[in-house]
Amino acid sequence: MSCESEVTQITTGDWEVSSKEIWVDETRGLVYFLGLKDTPLETHLYVVSYQTPGPVYRLTELRYTHNVTLDKACSMFVTVFSAVNSAPQSALYRIEISPESVQTQRLAIIMSSTDFPDYSYPEMFNYKSKSGHTMYGMYYRPHNYQQGVRYPTVLFVYGGPHVQLVTNSFKGLKHVRLHTLAAEGFAVVIIDGRGSCSRGIKFESHIKNRLGTTEIEDQVEGLQWLASHVDFIDEDRIAIHGWSYGGYLSLMGLAQRPDIFKVSIAGAPVVDWHLYDTGYTER
Repeated sequence: MSCESEVTQITTGDWEVSSKEIWVDETRGLVYFLGLKDTPLETHLYVVSYQTPGPVYRLTELRYTHNVTLDKACSMFVTVFSAVNSAPQSALYRIEISPESVQTQRLAIIMSSTDFPDYSYPEMFNYKSKSGHTMYGMYYRPHNYQQGVRYPTVLFVYGGPHVQLVTNSFKGLKHVRLHTLAAEGFAVVIIDGRGSCSRGIKFESHIKNRLGTTEIEDQVEGLQWLASHVDFIDEDRIAIHGWSYGGYLSLMGLAQRPDIFKVSIAGAPVVDWHLYDTGYTER
């Protein structure tokens, strides 16, 4: 594919290429990229021919999210990978190409995963929503969890464009605020509803020109689904909390569903769209 020829689409499907950076092997006519073809919860390295578009091959291991860098020759790559219940580790791979397939061979473990015996890992869940989509979420049990006891619950939200909260990757310090809540005896729930990213344009554009409409509907549906499947959520003591667009939804949650949310903690919320200078506001 050259600048003098017409543009050729080399991938299709309801999934996203997740990185602006790509690696091109001009000798073999291959392009490598990071994407979410197999699952919206995990980022993987893929390769496809740009000369004769065909199968897209995944080169990284499932059950982890990968952050990958290739060498200039596209013959080796380093991946730093983790899962929601596994701390980051790193490995070096060689890429082996044949006429029939593209495979990898692990050459070395650069960094092994670290075990944190006292760390409280979040647990993931999914459900089929009334809108027909599979929705993904995760939750933290309170650190003082006892079976059969129902705990005050905080729904942590973002819900806007360009952000995905629920991924199969190690959260660590990213969720220090949520760990603090769990340590103080709260259950914490996170749900990615319509409008969040990494599910394709159609899924993310559900809220185009109608911000603040379907987001709370999806959050409440997911929260109620989870409450019917676990034993620790006190539905009479639920708060909603988020920052930026999540702060906006925290206020909208209290305004739209005061029957569900008793408290709103809105961090840096959008309160006037005329004053919020971002791309999706302008559009």
